[in-house]
Amino acid sequence: MLRRKSMQPARIILLSLGLICTFTVLSGMEPCAHALESRWDEARKEASLKNYEAAIDIYESILAEDPGNTTALNGKARVLNWMGDYESARNQYNEVLARDPENIDSFTGLADTYARQKNIEKAREILNMKINTYPDNMEILNRLTRYNLWTGRKKEAIQYADRMLEQSPENGTAIKLKKQAKALRDYEYYAGQYYLDNNNFNSMNSNTDGKIMGGMSLPLHTSLNIATEISISPNASIYPGASGWVELSTTALPSLVLYGRMNMSHYTDVTLYGLSAAGEYYPSGQLALITRLTVSETVFDSGGSSTDEAISVKAIWFVNDQDKVFIYYSYGSEAYKAETIDRIGGIRANTVGAGGTYFITPAIGVSPSLEFQDRENGREHLQFGLEFIYRT
Repeated sequence: MLRRKSMQPARIILLSLGLICTFTVLSGMEPCAHALESRWDEARKEASLKNYEAAIDIYESILAEDPGNTTALNGKARVLNWMGDYESARNQYNEVLARDPENIDSFTGLADTYARQKNIEKAREILNMKINTYPDNMEILNRLTRYNLWTGRKKEAIQYADRMLEQSPENGTAIKLKKQAKALRDYEYYAGQYYLDNNNFNSMNSNTDGKIMGGMSLPLHTSLNIATEISISPNASIYPGASGWVELSTTALPSLVLYGRMNMSHYTDVTLYGLSAAGEYYPSGQLALITRLTVSETVFDSGGSSTDEAISVKAIWFVNDQDKVFIYYSYGSEAYKAETIDRIGGIRANTVGAGGTYFITPAIGVSPSLEFQDRENGREHLQFGLEFIYRT
């Protein structure tokens, strides 16, 4: 009995020491946790400022201490994706998924790498494998709504938007995406008016032409599209009296679209026939580059003909899913249509232009443009145009 009583103080001492040690360890962990959270915040801040290398350095410093840190691996992969290093980003995401197959941040991020390269089908495929497992995950639903919207799948886009709204009826993003999906059209019509003046409105040596034009485009298949356009300009001195073209386009690769066009223009004393081929490449989700080569055959009413060629380069920046701005440059001769100015007479010229498209509503948009052409004979042409677009 005496022995049991003598051991009681010792137990109390040991218990007290254990509590002190535990408190000391936990107190030491708290500053470490705050320090790590501070590093996460700094990495996110650098990435938001597009200081990508600085953000990656922070993530790599965390991984040097903890190579299996999935948050750091996903963060680094996300930044690599924003930098356009898609393969490295995928390697990072796959490294996480090899350890944690259900890591939502990794497989949504993996889908994003393909979406940024315009491989929307692959992005959809990745998320479709998980949507049944996580039917209410907002990150997955948001992406599937967008991906179906971008590929013209109106019904599917609305369904996924509705699933988002079931969980969050006031979700502004879901409301906006559903509105865009409901306005998704199979046909696009446009019409416009153009004015052209040579020698920059010098009243003594200038002539002003006007023309009206209209066109439409529609999908023949998910990867095949047809478009056509006609224009008339009665009594024009520079524009053709009548012209038109028809064009087929197809998605050859996830980030490449190919175009083939046939065109014809009739002037006062010549008729022109032309063929052109173009490639549209998407180096990123917001930027498209188009290069077009045109070969034309001009037949003169007085006899004889001429074969000529021209080339153009156009850059398009997509501000969002619908609106865009563009600039272009072309060089060539004959009645090559860079954008809207037609050339005749075997005269080579440099042309630069810029414009944009803005949708007032999901179905109605406007597209203003300005173009300047410098011909080798000293003539200069300046053109203004405005088109109205309707999707139905």
